[in-house]
Amino acid sequence: AWQLPLEKLAIGGFSQGAAIAMDVGLHLLPKVPAALGFFSGSLMCRQRWRKLLEGHVQNWSWMPLVQSHGTADFAVGVNGGRWMRDFCDEIGMQKAEYYEFKGGHTIPSEVVDRFLQVLLTCAQ
Repeated sequence: AWQLPLEKLAIGGFSQGAAIAMDVGLHLLPKVPAALGFFSGSLMCRQRWRKLLEGHVQNWSWMPLVQSHGTADFAVGVNGGRWMRDFCDEIGMQKAEYYEFKGGHTIPSEVVDRFLQVLLTCAQ
């Protein structure tokens, strides 16, 4: 079994997996992962997530987040990604990065590269 500390673990997801990544991260509180990645996902459980964050908002304010969503995504509409972005702003995620791009239900290579940069920084 690996002995990887949570502070060195990043959680990410694509599509519904993005919402699952957020939910998993919040259920780990008061501990927080090293970084989050949300790709082509949507805000799913605003009220439940706010409740999980009570007393722990400060824990999340420093955590890096890379998020992206395509404006032509017909599987999960871009508004879902915007709602997730707005939620992250509301809860004070100061290191959240949102990339909106012309494209569909995918992750652009530039966003993958950016997330890899964040992961490498977290691994140091």
